[in-house]
Amino acid sequence: MATLTGIYYGQVDTDSLFIFAEEAIRVARQHKQYNNLFFAHQQLIRRYLRNEQIITALRYAEEVREEAGGLQQNLPEAMILASIGNIYYRLGQYEEAVRYTVESTEKALQSRDPNSTIYAANYDFLSAMGRYMNRWQDMLRYADSMYVEIDRLQQLAPDEGDMNLYFYRAYSARATAYAGMKQPEAALREIRNAEAIYDLRWNEVNRYNAIELDDMYGAYYHAAGDYKRAIEHLDRVLEYFEDTGNLSQVILTNNRRAAAFYEMGDLRNAIETHNQIRQQTDSLNRQKFYAQINEFRTIYELDKTEMETERRQAAIQRQRTLIAALSVVCLALALVVVLVILNRRRIAEKNRALYRQIKEQDRIAETLAKAKTQYAPLPKDEKESDQQDFIMRLREHVLSDRYSANPEADIDKIIKALNTNRTYLYKTVKNATGQTVQDYLNTIRLDEARRLLDTTGELIETVAWMSGFNSIRTFYRVFRERYNMTPNDYRKSKR
Repeated sequence: MATLTGIYYGQVDTDSLFIFAEEAIRVARQHKQYNNLFFAHQQLIRRYLRNEQIITALRYAEEVREEAGGLQQNLPEAMILASIGNIYYRLGQYEEAVRYTVESTEKALQSRDPNSTIYAANYDFLSAMGRYMNRWQDMLRYADSMYVEIDRLQQLAPDEGDMNLYFYRAYSARATAYAGMKQPEAALREIRNAEAIYDLRWNEVNRYNAIELDDMYGAYYHAAGDYKRAIEHLDRVLEYFEDTGNLSQVILTNNRRAAAFYEMGDLRNAIETHNQIRQQTDSLNRQKFYAQINEFRTIYELDKTEMETERRQAAIQRQRTLIAALSVVCLALALVVVLVILNRRRIAEKNRALYRQIKEQDRIAETLAKAKTQYAPLPKDEKESDQQDFIMRLREHVLSDRYSANPEADIDKIIKALNTNRTYLYKTVKNATGQTVQDYLNTIRLDEARRLLDTTGELIETVAWMSGFNSIRTFYRVFRERYNMTPNDYRKSKR
């Protein structure tokens, strides 16, 4: 699949490359064939560059670099770093291009793969950068390193195709570097080496292989001071780049021609060529500008579409989350309702049991009272009779009058109404009922309250007031303490 991706890279039908690359990436990732995986990534990056989608290529390369870094494998990361270096070359940022390519080479050398061609490719690229930046020593150094790598690959696999084309590129780089350093004899020696291995069949792969000899001779004759012959060769190079529409190389070649015209004293052609360079540079800048505008527009539309898709997905996810949350809340509420119903039933059953218990106690108390009245002996003395009469009058008075929220004020009011004193009141109530005065008063009021709850439909507040309680809060508290339920529960329990 990776091989097919490489084949489709050279085709005009870009959609085919994207289809094959996507499938190659999927298969390679599935089977952990990381070299093939990143080879396919490289082909996509090159396709983006070929389509002048430079920003897209850079964004894609940075994403792929993160993936490569996560694998902690040097060669895949080196492959992507080399691609990023190529992107910066296309952006005209040569320093950045060199930095990324050097980093790529260092990363690859950390776990050297003897079968990989990345080293030779990187040195080839770096030597070209040395030419663009007029760093001839660097160009020669990288060209020598490229030659060593090609020789190593040939010795490693002597039957793996014709390596002379790669040696030809190394000789070409050396010749240009020597010419740039004003060493025409050394440059000519390298040109002769290149001519000795030149094969016409190479033109079937790339027509520039033939023009490259003119490029080398142009550099050589310029270094040797034969500017006229240098221009003749550079004219053929210029014609090739104009035919292929490579405006960047047209500008670079015209710069070399202008320098040759100037050196030979032909100022008219030098000025005319410089004017052409200015126009071509403006045209190239406009092309780049419009290409970037179109790319930014495309990226904007893609990002907008992606954001809309993410927004819709987020909205759907929020709806699903909301539905799930509502479902959970509904289930929780249903559970709470069930628990409340069950708890209310349990409380109701308990209250009914308490109500029956209270009524049973009332029945027993009433039976005992009747028996005591029927069979009790007459009072032994007038004092005991007076006490019983006092308790009856106290009960009647409590039920016929309401009291304040202040117990002491209630006691004073009773003493005054019954024409007695505090000592007699306390002692008589204790002897007759076994309770304190306040407890007995509450018992009278609670008995009356229960009677009203059993026989009337009055509001609880009204029942409290009619029973002698001035505070509904006190009524609820005393009632719950005595009967272990509220007045409302008591009334419901009689049903």
